Amino acid sequence: MRADGRVRVGPVPALAGRGPPRQGRLGHDRARRARRRRHRPRARPAHPRVARRGRPPAGRHRPGRAHRHRHRRRPAAPQRDRAEGQVHRPEDPRAGEDRPARRRPGPVGRAARRPAGPRLRPGRRRQHGPRLRPAGVHRRLRRAAQALRVRCGRTGTQGAAEALRQGRPRAGSAAYARFTALKKDVKAVAADQIRRLELAMVAQRRWTAREFTELFATHPLLWHVVRRLVWAVYTDDGATGFRVAEDRTLADADDETFTLPDDAVVGVAHPLHLGDALPAWAEVFADYEILQPFPQLGRPVHALTDAERAGSELTRFDGAKASTGRVLTLVRRGWQRGAPQDAGVEPWILKPLPDGRVVVVHLDPGIVVGEVMAFPEQKLDAVRVDTAGGYYWGAHRSTQTFATLDPVTESELIADLTEVFA
Repeated sequence: MRADGRVRVGPVPALAGRGPPRQGRLGHDRARRARRRRHRPRARPAHPRVARRGRPPAGRHRPGRAHRHRHRRRPAAPQRDRAEGQVHRPEDPRAGEDRPARRRPGPVGRAARRPAGPRLRPGRRRQHGPRLRPAGVHRRLRRAAQALRVRCGRTGTQGAAEALRQGRPRAGSAAYARFTALKKDVKAVAADQIRRLELAMVAQRRWTAREFTELFATHPLLWHVVRRLVWAVYTDDGATGFRVAEDRTLADADDETFTLPDDAVVGVAHPLHLGDALPAWAEVFADYEILQPFPQLGRPVHALTDAERAGSELTRFDGAKASTGRVLTLVRRGWQRGAPQDAGVEPWILKPLPDGRVVVVHLDPGIVVGEVMAFPEQKLDAVRVDTAGGYYWGAHRSTQTFATLDPVTESELIADLTEVFA
């Protein structure tokens, strides 16, 4: 205060250069921690051994909370301790030991199971552009899909940006959608055609040379299945086998060029038709590593005994039992379910023969129409050869013998019944 009674304005000499008076050390730390807790979001545990509530493991900080001594400076060690390397507290029982470095806890939960590599945000998918990979195409028709890509001009491996500059279709376009639909159709067509070719071999179906060339050898997709089979030209003297090579030419068992006559009768060769040439064909397919779409060269062969050929019933399987679902698998092998009789029960199942007749297998108790598993098990009563379109139930008995069956029909009949009822 001045002599005139006015108060002096300005810094006090004794307090010049200092800030406002500070609180005590304890109060200052409490206020700072309170502010941090108020403005900091609650953190989740960063380690599986750290509980959400409770005390943290020894030697670790509690997640989301400031350590009590985090902002305090440790007192400097004496110069003599630094020189001698003795900077341990005397009460520490592990003093002098080599402590392993503290490892940072790894990921927990989904982060630990997530594979390494770049991640995509939810809702985003990779754009393939013109790189249409026929991975979903049937394995026997992959080359057909590759040929289609070449024909459509999609053989490059450039990315979406380069495809856009060149005017190529990219993912999401109409061309991409058409090709995706084509791959699905190829799968269905391949499975259907393979089953039809096997049934054609069993039923001994024949084609002319022109039909074989147009329908099989030059077909853009089907020829990939055709070249994995052995075909034969049938004459009165026997059968002569041939195959379709990779360049769509014909070759025989000696890998020589085969010429197909214009009036030839062509069919899928059965192992019984190849005769002594069967081992040579097996060796050719093994050398070229050709996988067949269905068992042909390695197909099991069966035959009836002389007593069975002379009889009108095949008693080899009498009394054999099989589940109803297993009996219905014969439908995929060319068999037909019988006509429903009393109470909607189908008491037999038929196999058409090449000469127009049928093989009738009588079942007990039969298959119920609309509820095939009403009787889960079927017993085979009898196997007979009869005319097509007849009535096969009750006191009807056929007098036809099995001697009129050809060797291929005998083999396939026994193979089907053995697989189901054996």
